[in-house]
Amino acid sequence: MRSTLLFEFPYAIDVIDFALADLVGRLTVTSPLEIVKLFGEMGLMQIWVPEQYGGPNGNLTLACIAREKIAKVSPACASIACLNTMFIMPLLHFGSEEQRKKFLQIIAKGGVVTAIAISEPQAGSDVSAINTRARRDGNCYVLNGRKQWCSYGVVADFIVVMARTSDSPPRHGLARLPRPAAAATGPAAPPSGPPPP
Repeated sequence: MRSTLLFEFPYAIDVIDFALADLVGRLTVTSPLEIVKLFGEMGLMQIWVPEQYGGPNGNLTLACIAREKIAKVSPACASIACLNTMFIMPLLHFGSEEQRKKFLQIIAKGGVVTAIAISEPQAGSDVSAINTRARRDGNCYVLNGRKQWCSYGVVADFIVVMARTSDSPPRHGLARLPRPAAAATGPAAPPSGPPPP
């Protein structure tokens, strides 16, 4: 299944203008989750998902244009457009093909909220200073640690958790573990990214 629209420049600008006009009419009666649904129908929540996974195959230029145009009406709504970027990009760059198929095909349908769990009490968003551990247990990982300030984490369908897999130097031994948000206390899926050295 493919998103409602496939982004092709300059056609995408017309779609974004349409979304903006529609948004203006709904602003007084729309909750954030209704905006997620609307933006999902228009391909704005899954803009980065490649066409091969059912997405609109967008790029950075279109993401920036979309957010800029929407921000003219509502900066808060603009923060929701392209929200899933921090979940999608680690999957595209470091995830296995199995993970891409599992998660990106769901996100491509729209209406999905994702989050990334990086920040910790002692480290803030300094990825090299995180303490959360991911220990292999069979073909899964067990997470042990504490995250905070996870934007949209309360309503997220999926979360990428950044965790340390070894005591290697600060930039090494890190894994990005995509997981359903409801499984916050269960074993994590296999990590995305290269295995620790």
